[in-house]
Amino acid sequence: MKASALSVHVQSLNLPFKTLTVVLQNEKVTLKGEVDNQSDAEKIALAVVNVEGVSPVDNQIEVVVKQSESKYLTVVEGD
Repeated sequence: MKASALSVHVQSLNLPFKTLTVVLQNEKVTLKGEVDNQSDAEKIALAVVNVEGVSPVDNQIEVVVKQSESKYLTVVEGD
């Protein structure tokens, strides 16, 4: 199994991620990248660990919290 094949496997499952890097050394896989929530990071790790010949998985995927845009209000005298 190659790292590129694992990346294609994750993409084929339509698992959401912003960025994803898969590093394979012997049978150990390291996952790096960014997702919107912890659940997505765990689903990606689970999808990879369930591939035959992969063990263990070091999940270093970071959860990136979206910052909402600042809202500006106009203060009018008397408010």
